[in-house]
Amino acid sequence: MEPSPAKREVAVAAAVFAVAATAAWLLAAHSFHLTLDEGLYLEGGLRVARGQAPYRDFFTLTGPLTFWLEGLVFKTFGATLAHARIPMVADLGALTASVYWLTSRLTHRALGLAAAFIFFSCETALNFRLYANHRWDSGAWAMLAVVLAWESARGARRLTGFAAGLAAALAAWATPSLVLLVIALGMCLMWRKPVRGAAWSFAAGVALCSIAAAGALILQGALWPMIRDLLWATQHYPSANRVSYGYGAIPPGGLAKVFAGAAPADWPVRAFGLLTVLLPPALPIIVFALAITYGIAAKKNDDRAPNMTLLMIGAIALVLSTYPRWSADELLSVAPVFYVLFAFYASGLLRHRLARVIALSVALGLGAAALARSVIFARSLEPVETRAGLVRASRPTALVLRFFERAVPAQSTLFVYPYLPIVYFMTNTSNPTRSDFFQPGMMTARDAQTTVEELRAHPPERVFYFRFPASVYRSIWPNANPAALRPNAIDDWILAHYKLAAAFRHPVAEFDVLVPRGTE
Repeated sequence: MEPSPAKREVAVAAAVFAVAATAAWLLAAHSFHLTLDEGLYLEGGLRVARGQAPYRDFFTLTGPLTFWLEGLVFKTFGATLAHARIPMVADLGALTASVYWLTSRLTHRALGLAAAFIFFSCETALNFRLYANHRWDSGAWAMLAVVLAWESARGARRLTGFAAGLAAALAAWATPSLVLLVIALGMCLMWRKPVRGAAWSFAAGVALCSIAAAGALILQGALWPMIRDLLWATQHYPSANRVSYGYGAIPPGGLAKVFAGAAPADWPVRAFGLLTVLLPPALPIIVFALAITYGIAAKKNDDRAPNMTLLMIGAIALVLSTYPRWSADELLSVAPVFYVLFAFYASGLLRHRLARVIALSVALGLGAAALARSVIFARSLEPVETRAGLVRASRPTALVLRFFERAVPAQSTLFVYPYLPIVYFMTNTSNPTRSDFFQPGMMTARDAQTTVEELRAHPPERVFYFRFPASVYRSIWPNANPAALRPNAIDDWILAHYKLAAAFRHPVAEFDVLVPRGTE
């Protein structure tokens, strides 16, 4: 008996998920980069695996879902870097399958497969972006919510609407600003009278997920601390982290700096790298322009755009959810829906078959080049045995990892200051304070004093002092107060009670390991 078309589509989507997840694992499971943020989620996941609770036992600015996922992975499989990447790998698989599903439903299967390949290749072109992060988790759940909401709007399926609500709520419990998507999808479903049953089911899914998550926090005594931390974030995060739209797509110094010192033979490689960075912020602008053009050019009886309003409003909500730090990196996780919309509008506007073939060939060539770039880079990394398992890193980063191993004893207490929490995870140490990071320009004098009191109550066996130049500080937080780089109460306490034991000079930073004064 032949399977139904719907079952065949589900089977193809499942195959796309499996292939994309496998490819993501091979590209990124063991790759290590000295990123500022990944350690927040790995150290938080370790704390959860050890019985701690977000907000109650450690400070964070995001939702609890990523910490719960990482904690579950560590308790189930063990705390290694490769295991920490399991949620991210699943996220990329789900995002790629979602791009295929929506594109194939809006156009046809071949274009859906092409869009999925191009999306995956471009999203993974820069290996250093492939790490555990709340944005990957929320992006995957958000895209699944968009897919399910679109399907429920087509046929008023209440069960699909309920699943869409669950997915949208999970996205918001990973990244709270995605409550914008919850509201947008709910309003789109409620607006159309024929599918209001799906809207109520959507609301039920949101409510059930949120009640369960809030209940878990109540049982841990972490609900009020969560409210307190998130309220703090609304007051202090925007001013310190605000950037212009697409920030980071073009480095400081402009395009001239991208090509400075490069031989003519290297220009295509650098231009291609620039293109992959530009895509996440550029795609929304291109798609909105195509949508206007399509609306003008489309015939009145054109019925090839079912429920496109829902997709467009959902896409706008996704972009707005990255504000105030809607940089090129942050936009990466909300880009998937724009690949779908671009494929739909471009295929509709290109009326001639030859034009479609040429455009698709160029896009597939771009995807193939991006994937090849990622594979070549991943293979260039050297293996390093660490306490977090076998990892692969560039030569300078490998030297830093070996310094960690030499200078910091395993299972000791450590305080990393101000902002490199990945050290906790890679050295298998524990932080005696609630703060796994101290962002200059955002944390207040009161926050510094609270941390000093925690350090005084539980002095760590080692302090890891991470110094980076003012130029690096300005490149990460361009709108933060430069005066925040001045020493504060934490600096004063550390320097009064600790002395230098080991140091490592990296091309862009200095790493100092300190021990208590009086230690031989």
